[in-house]
Amino acid sequence: MNLANKITIARIFLIPVFILLFPTHPDWLINKYKFIQHIDSYGIYYSTLVFLIAS
Repeated sequence: MNLANKITIARIFLIPVFILLFPTHPDWLINKYKFIQHIDSYGIYYSTLVFLIAS
């Protein structure tokens, strides 16, 4: 497996991470879990970092 294929596979695995960190969670979930509250506040920065790493 060459480097280009490894990079592509890494990008594929980063897609769910990006989706989970992007702050689009329902209000009932935000109020229930403290971790989701943190992601709701800072998730846009985390998802930007994951996007930059993937690109």
